[in-house]
Amino acid sequence: ALVRLIRWEAPALTVRLSSEPMRQLDGSEQPARASFTLSRVGVEAQAEPWWVPLVLYIPAREVVTFYPTMLGLNNRYELSLDKTAMDLVAALIGPRLRHPTSSRLRRICEEVDKAIGGELEVRPDGIFQLNLKGDIEASMMAEGHRKLGILSLLIRNGSLGRGTILLWDEPEGNVNPILMRTLVWALNGLAREGVQIILATHDHLITQLFSLPVEYGKNEVPVRFFRLYRDAGEGAPVQVEAAEDMIHLTEDILTQAYGALFDQEHGYVMERVGK
Repeated sequence: ALVRLIRWEAPALTVRLSSEPMRQLDGSEQPARASFTLSRVGVEAQAEPWWVPLVLYIPAREVVTFYPTMLGLNNRYELSLDKTAMDLVAALIGPRLRHPTSSRLRRICEEVDKAIGGELEVRPDGIFQLNLKGDIEASMMAEGHRKLGILSLLIRNGSLGRGTILLWDEPEGNVNPILMRTLVWALNGLAREGVQIILATHDHLITQLFSLPVEYGKNEVPVRFFRLYRDAGEGAPVQVEAAEDMIHLTEDILTQAYGALFDQEHGYVMERVGK
C-alpha cells in the first residue's frame, strides 16, 4: 500500500543558460545558449517549486539477490516489474561517497556493519556480496542481514540522508529479533539526521521498541502511530486512527495477539497447578 504514496510521473525541470553574444562568420551576433532537461521522482508534498525530495521505497521482498537478472530482462523486455524495486536497485548501485556526510551517519554504518559481520557491497559484475575475509554473495546471506546491509549501503553512497523520505514495508521481515534493536536504533538515528521515515509493520516487537521510549519520555525524535481499520465488512472505507504511542490507540491488535498467548500459557499453568 505504501507504493501508492509515490507519484511516478516525475516532473521535468528545464534549465537554459546564456552568456555574452557570439559573433557569427557573417558579422551578426547571436546569444550563446545551452539547455538541458532534468527529471527525478516527485512526491505529492508541499515543498518549494525548485526542491523535490528523494523518495526511497524498500519493499517487503528484498531485491539484491535477483538484481542482475532483473535489470537485464527489464532493459530488454516489457515486464510487469515493480518500478519501486528498480528505483531501489538504481539507488543501491550508485558510487560510494568517500565518507558519509556526518559522524552520526558514519556511526550508523559502523554499528550496522558490525551487527551483520561486514559491509554489503556491489561487485563490478552487479553481484551483491558481504565483504569479509572470504566474500559471501548476497544469496548466501540471511535475509535479515541483507536488509540491514541495504540500509548501510544506501547511507554510504549518499542515497539516504538529510531530506530523504524513506518508505519501508515490513522492515522486521526475516530479521533476527536480536538485531531488531540495532534496526530501530539506526532508524532513530536517521530520523535525527533529517530523514522522514514511514514504516508499515505487523510486528509487536518493533512497535514496542518505538513506543516505549515515547511512553516514558525517553524518545529523541517525534513518533506517530497510525492504525488502519474498517468498521464493517470488506467494502467499508478504511479508517485511520493516530496516536503518540501504542497505548493510546483504542485497539492494539498486536498487543492483543500477544496477550492471548499469555492467557494460553496462564491456562496451562493453572491446569498444572490444579492437578
